[in-house]
Amino acid sequence: MAKKNTKTETTETALRQPSEVKYAEELAWLESIDDGAKPFSWRLSPKMVRIFVLGSTPGDKLDRAVEQKWFGHPSIVERAIVTLASDRGLLLIGDPGTGKSWLAELLAAAISANSTHVVQGTAGTTEDQIKYSWNVAMVIAAGQSKESMIPSPIMTSMQRGELGRFEELTRCTSDVQDALISILSEKYIMIPELKGDNVVFAKPGFNIIATANSRDRGSTTSPAPSSAGSTSSTSPWSRTSAPRRRS
Repeated sequence: MAKKNTKTETTETALRQPSEVKYAEELAWLESIDDGAKPFSWRLSPKMVRIFVLGSTPGDKLDRAVEQKWFGHPSIVERAIVTLASDRGLLLIGDPGTGKSWLAELLAAAISANSTHVVQGTAGTTEDQIKYSWNVAMVIAAGQSKESMIPSPIMTSMQRGELGRFEELTRCTSDVQDALISILSEKYIMIPELKGDNVVFAKPGFNIIATANSRDRGSTTSPAPSSAGSTSSTSPWSRTSAPRRRS
């Protein structure tokens, strides 16, 4: 009796598929015809990333149409792509329901083929949740080691050279925000509990897309990302405002 493909079965029955799975065939096709230069380890060139998100036009001269997935001003998507291509972190700010998270997911799917490295920010988010934690049972049995360490989604994206996502940045304390800025700036995470081989370095292609709610009064943005609204190359953040809802 033939065995079922568990991975395929799980994907087909998933309540909500990530964009890289939902649009897998379209992404593979775009990749097959993409002859543009790709920054770092990007799956698609910036031009194809734009087409994937905003849809194709007759001027693109493609053999098939690509549907528009995110509806907003094209310049927002273009600035986001340029920001990520220049190795700067991206901060999407906007009112609730303006598609910040959806845009972040689409960009991660097109660029890294993985949009699931996500940390949901809350008032209770700690540095452990953006760096690493420990398997307590393994630590008790054999002590702290890389085998007993549990990497966060951000650390996993660093190790794979992919995009990490951080939702609701402004709901976190300034200490957590500053820790995230440090990771973006230094491109490594120290693990002081380990002796030797205690640094995780980011591979080319690693970056972070964060979102922030402009109406969230629970917290404010740390001075580090707030001061990065300019185009200064010394800051890892570039702020892009999502479109506001019409009243």
